[in-house]
Amino acid sequence: MDKYSKLDTIANSLIAVNKINSIRYNLQKAVSHGSSESLSRQGRAPSLDKITTLNEVLRVLAQHSPEPYRRQFGEIASKSSMYTGVYTNLVKHFERSRNRQFDRYNIIKTLDIVKPLADNRGKILIDKILKLYEVFFL
Repeated sequence: MDKYSKLDTIANSLIAVNKINSIRYNLQKAVSHGSSESLSRQGRAPSLDKITTLNEVLRVLAQHSPEPYRRQFGEIASKSSMYTGVYTNLVKHFERSRNRQFDRYNIIKTLDIVKPLADNRGKILIDKILKLYEVFFL
């Protein structure tokens, strides 16, 4: 590692620390002002603002990490975003369907939401179930 790549690594580290501190500051500011939207119910589920903050930190680390680790952090950040999206959509879906009966539409909607988490075989199976639902019920 030559001196220029070391300087580049140090500069990227300082930029990452600055961005992470600003993300933390914005989260603390939102929480202290009460404008933070939290989906936790009696401490059972992590709040969405903390999960979003973690995703932002992972994105910053992916952008400013040294070259050998950049791809790894990028994959972790994208997976984390995917899981967060599924979690958010599931929470919203169950909140909307809380007072209604859990019927076939809700089951189909739930399968559609969790589809990104499935492996290839699971995605194919979910696609087939969704197609059958469209053919028979829509």
